[in-house]
Amino acid sequence: MAMARAFELFAYGSLKRGFRHHELLAGAEFRGEVATAAGYHLVVLGEYPALAEGGDGSVFGELYAVESALLARLDEFEGPEYERRDVRLASGATAHAYFARMPALALSRFPGSAWDRR
Repeated sequence: MAMARAFELFAYGSLKRGFRHHELLAGAEFRGEVATAAGYHLVVLGEYPALAEGGDGSVFGELYAVESALLARLDEFEGPEYERRDVRLASGATAHAYFARMPALALSRFPGSAWDRR
């Protein structure tokens, strides 16, 4: 029996351990705490943070191995305000992450917050 393909997913907001929607990652393998490479920041999208490109900062989060079926469910959960694409990590690797679809210039930067809690 073939195993489902696993994808790396960078979680930086409500999907992280201890946050509101972490249960949606049930079945995913926690790989560790990581940070993006420089050049990313969080913006306000409704009541949640969203990843955006720009600046010289990094965003802290968690890395998970997720199967394609779970990734499809997360795409549906995140909805049309977010798009999944690659993010560069500080390690030099890449992972999937959910970015704001709206241009970052149209959104406010997320204030330093508990989302950066490690």
